[in-house]
Amino acid sequence: MADDDESTEEKPKFKLPSPQIMLVVGNSLLVLTALATMVYTKLIYQRPPMNEETEIERQVEESKKPIEPTDHPLVTFDQMTVNIAMTSGKAHFATVTLALECRDGEAASLVGAKRAAITDKLIASLGKRQLTELNTIQGKLLLKTELLREFNTLTAAGSVTDLFFPTFVLQ
Repeated sequence: MADDDESTEEKPKFKLPSPQIMLVVGNSLLVLTALATMVYTKLIYQRPPMNEETEIERQVEESKKPIEPTDHPLVTFDQMTVNIAMTSGKAHFATVTLALECRDGEAASLVGAKRAAITDKLIASLGKRQLTELNTIQGKLLLKTELLREFNTLTAAGSVTDLFFPTFVLQ
């Protein structure tokens, strides 16, 4: 008889939490994950600053690597003096010489044909920059990447592979 009473009693079943509780817990986990990611990226992780010393070290390391012979033609531009943006009422100028490394001979002839447009882009780009910006490595690298992008839009994409400033004097 005692066995019959035990079998009629129900065993406790595992009950799932209500959907509202699941939603609150899920959203809380999502918010905590986003907050942890933001704290890590903004406060904890320190990206190494780009400064002149580290850039010089990187260039020295690159110069130690063996140079592969390349047959990329160079198109050189004459030295030019360009007015740059005024800072505190003082006029400044830059004297630059530009050399463009091209993908092949066909690209070099295309760059030669677009010489006037390339010079115009260089003058416009330098004219927008201030002396303080061009005095830093970061400013020069930004100028270089911007000019590469603009020169490749003027010519066929990828025609200009690199650009060099054999002369870059600011005054």
